[in-house]
Amino acid sequence: MNFWERDDNAYRQPPKHQSQYGGNENAQGTETLQDKINEYAGKSQDELMSELLSTANRMKGAGTLTARELDEFYGKVSGFLNEEQRARMRSLIEMLKA
Repeated sequence: MNFWERDDNAYRQPPKHQSQYGGNENAQGTETLQDKINEYAGKSQDELMSELLSTANRMKGAGTLTARELDEFYGKVSGFLNEEQRARMRSLIEMLKA
């Protein structure tokens, strides 16, 4: 069934439960985008950069982060960013590729 389940002519989100990492997960066991946004909203720029670099290094080591995927990600999100944010994002992506 789709992410949204039909119930009495209305759409409702599947029930959530706590994940082993402390975040909310839907019935399929995946964390929602809003949960991720909320998780990172209160973090400082230094905390975000530290987590980004840590995650990127882990993914590179596992072979699950490629330059192509980074460029595809940039292509998907750049339309939502202003010029300054796009330049910063491009800089971060180039740093992650190295």
